[in-house]
Amino acid sequence: MDNLNKVLNTTRPVVSGLLHKYTNVVKGFQLRYCKVDAENGLLSYYLCENPDEIQNSVPRGTIPLIGALVNPSDEDSRTFTINSSKGDVIKLKANDAKSRQEWVDGLRAVVENLSSQSRSTKEHLATYDCFIASRKQLQETETCNSNLAKSIESCETPISHIDQDLLMLKALSAATTSTLSQAFVCLQRYHESTRNEMY
Repeated sequence: MDNLNKVLNTTRPVVSGLLHKYTNVVKGFQLRYCKVDAENGLLSYYLCENPDEIQNSVPRGTIPLIGALVNPSDEDSRTFTINSSKGDVIKLKANDAKSRQEWVDGLRAVVENLSSQSRSTKEHLATYDCFIASRKQLQETETCNSNLAKSIESCETPISHIDQDLLMLKALSAATTSTLSQAFVCLQRYHESTRNEMY
């Protein structure tokens, strides 16, 4: 097996090696070449046993790792299962207990990494929705401020010193709307800068 624990380093997108895969009651476990694509979240297995042969061959099957459960089996020290979030289950057997542990730890690391990416994407989409809703609310506030200013300016009776409250309301509304607009721009810039630091 190709040093599977390297999958813990997320910069390594593919891990591969030989495992025995349970096919059916009659045939039992059959040797398969397994390849984990951590970037796309897939484990593919091939009928061939030589990694050079998989270049031009189609996988015998694949199982998605996003949201999957990887569990060591109680039946022996070499077997483990992968339960996909779609309900598919495959049973695999490593050469020994140490190899099984490397596969289990490595696959769990891939699943966790994919889960973190998924959460990050959902959080980004939620934040984006909040910004859209906030921008819409701000536009409505700007429209209300503009309508208020026009209403005050178009009063039929001239504004005198008695109407200072109306002038104060107009100035306060304009200042508040401007402050909200500037705060929104600052918040957007801060969000973009923190996202750039993350990626």
